Amino acid sequence: MFLIVSFLAFIFQSCKTDHIRSHTFLIPANFEGTLRIIYDEDCGIKPEAKDGNEIVEFPQNGILILNSNSYADTGDKYYLVDNKGKRTRVPEILDSNATLKRMPAIFAGMLTVSGYTYHNSEVEIKGITYKDFRLYRTNDDTIKNFTSIQNTDSFSNAAVKACRSNL
Repeated sequence: MFLIVSFLAFIFQSCKTDHIRSHTFLIPANFEGTLRIIYDEDCGIKPEAKDGNEIVEFPQNGILILNSNSYADTGDKYYLVDNKGKRTRVPEILDSNATLKRMPAIFAGMLTVSGYTYHNSEVEIKGITYKDFRLYRTNDDTIKNFTSIQNTDSFSNAAVKACRSNL
């Protein structure tokens, strides 16, 4: 009986309409560089969910803080959005070293956790869980990549600190 109830609960949970199966990322059309999503922050925004799809809109600075742990994955959709709301699809690439025939393109990096501070085996400062996305506009963008990531790191730390202080 317990197994039947557990199985039915699992099926019911899986069929809920707000179950996230994919993401749609909306990127400002004039953005250049590294985009970053910071996850699991109580002070972050909750993305809009529609028909099992989470709509994620990046701000102009490219750093988005979410109150969600629905992590981006392969198969998600990326769009550049102009000031009139027109969307242009951006293909995802799976190899950041690939020579690209169609520009722009986006490369989604690995999920990363950084910045935990411990004191007497207890977490003193919560780390940051994030994922970077590199928007390539030319095959020469790899030269700009290192500086872009350094800037994103410093902006991210400041944004999370400000966000957490508003709780």
